[in-house]
Amino acid sequence: MSGTDLRSPRHFIEEHRRDLVERVSLVEPLVDILRQGSVLNQDECETIRAGETRGELARRLLDAVIHKGRKAMDVLREALWQQDPYLMRELDE
Repeated sequence: MSGTDLRSPRHFIEEHRRDLVERVSLVEPLVDILRQGSVLNQDECETIRAGETRGELARRLLDAVIHKGRKAMDVLREALWQQDPYLMRELDE
């Protein structure tokens, strides 16, 4: 096998994880959207909501979604565009 990296490029969510943890302010609506879309189950939602700070809530949300893979991250990215288009435009530049 050659030394070529066969992994797909990093997803937007992975690439901007640090900024998202620091800057996403409305985690609850994102959790609701992901729950309605069956990306997150009830236990995962409760674990995310158990965070004590906004940053911890965002970190838990991002970690749960990243763990689920690219399709879940696509849903989160779309939800972020719906909830905070200003932030997403800035990060997407």
